[in-house]
Amino acid sequence: MNINKNIAVLFTCLLFAACSGTKHLPQGEKLYTGAEVEMESTDDINKKQLKAAASRVLRPNPNTSVLGMRPKLWLYNISREEPRTKLGKWIRNRSEPPVLLSEVRPGVTAEFIDARLFNMGVFNAKTYSEVVEKEKTAKVIYTSQVHKPYVISDFVFDLEHEGISELVIDRKHRSLIKPGDTYSLDKLRAERSRIDAMLKNKGYYYFNPDYLVFEADTLNSDQTVLLRIMLIDDIPAEALETFYINNIVVNQNYSLADRQLSQPRDTVEVNGVYFIGLDERMPVKPKVISDLLFLRKGDLFSRFNHTATLSRLMHIENYKLVQANFSESPNTTSNFLDVDIMMTPMPRYSFRAEMDMVSKSNNYAGPRLNLSIQNRNA
Repeated sequence: MNINKNIAVLFTCLLFAACSGTKHLPQGEKLYTGAEVEMESTDDINKKQLKAAASRVLRPNPNTSVLGMRPKLWLYNISREEPRTKLGKWIRNRSEPPVLLSEVRPGVTAEFIDARLFNMGVFNAKTYSEVVEKEKTAKVIYTSQVHKPYVISDFVFDLEHEGISELVIDRKHRSLIKPGDTYSLDKLRAERSRIDAMLKNKGYYYFNPDYLVFEADTLNSDQTVLLRIMLIDDIPAEALETFYINNIVVNQNYSLADRQLSQPRDTVEVNGVYFIGLDERMPVKPKVISDLLFLRKGDLFSRFNHTATLSRLMHIENYKLVQANFSESPNTTSNFLDVDIMMTPMPRYSFRAEMDMVSKSNNYAGPRLNLSIQNRNA
């Protein structure tokens, strides 16, 4: 009994040593086993939150480890560099090459940690690195000296355009940035996206979140920041103009070949919407399609109406692809957009066959075949 026990212990130790992955390291190299992040501060701060954020930028990732063993690295060591058999290829595809200490750049990673902390309001963080080496392995310890994150004292909308400024200020109660909040770059980006989405729903078709810029004033000694949002100096003129919907054209039988066609085609007008083709050849009646459209001639462009229209059209399940292209109307002097709605239909008829085994109360057992046909016609 003791002999068997000793053999089992010895086998386990040998397996552990083999799976540790340090046996076949290149000469002079050490296996990188990961990194640790520590926070040092004299302020009362949430070290756990800052540590978690800093840990997300650690690079590279060490080899996968399970209970101290590295099975994927072990698979890499036992497989050929260019396996010829299916088994060898299968093993190689599920393996991991060793992550070596020479591949780690502690100085660069420390800068990434400082940048991540800066984005969270810790503007004056300083991170140091220390490499801890053992016989065949090594890890890196990053120590960040941090302070209490800056807090937003005020948020000012300084948008030098009457129309845009009026819209944004009228809805500033919906802002994601509030005085008293901790500074967060993620929130600033989200606020730009919020303003962009709101303006896109009010006709500003060419507006872009990159046309908004933040200015931060940290001159106060109480670790507060005054934020100001402004339009960039060289914003394109069309981004400051509102656009309206003009002609709406729907092609229910769109295909890539239609891109090459330039000659006029038959159209049917229903509720101010033009449908390409003959009524009887359309997969869905034009009246049904027109009732689903949120886009209407004369309305301000709205991204919400754009996406809602696409969603509605896709939900009738007669089309495998629906897209809408907007272009400036060539025959108008004002800011109007023509809309081309291109719909690629599913096959009108689809067949389905299913086979399974059934058993009945009379002890009969055998195959069953189900056939079904679907007619997509509205």
